[in-house]
Amino acid sequence: MQIISRKSFANKRRMVQRSACSGDIDIEGHLEWCTNICKEADIEAYFPLWQESREKLVREFIAEGFTANITVVDTTRLSDNHLGMILSEETIQSISEEGADICGENGEYHSFVSDGPIFSYPIPFSYGEKIVQDQFARLPICE
Repeated sequence: MQIISRKSFANKRRMVQRSACSGDIDIEGHLEWCTNICKEADIEAYFPLWQESREKLVREFIAEGFTANITVVDTTRLSDNHLGMILSEETIQSISEEGADICGENGEYHSFVSDGPIFSYPIPFSYGEKIVQDQFARLPICE
């Protein structure tokens, strides 16, 4: 994962970027942070999912044919047996049964989208060995 500083983000904007799109749904702190970062970089912040139903969004994402692979789990919120699972109706049922948010909006999990209707072809990848650090379990993505 590449983490860039605000200054670097602003410098990259000068090259090509005119807007930034965020998948945030309804957490005000995320909206504020992304909006401020974009304002500092003089680009437009775009939030197409803002205030949509979490359940509707995740079910639509699956129904449209996207493939999201769960790569990180906060084990204080969701069991690590979800690592490597593809987001599906069965997976969201399992996530829900554990009392976690099915979108992972609160940091329960993170995913890597490897295929979908807007992709020319699926992204080939494999997983490395599971890494556990503090409360996070993750599967590194390898080529």
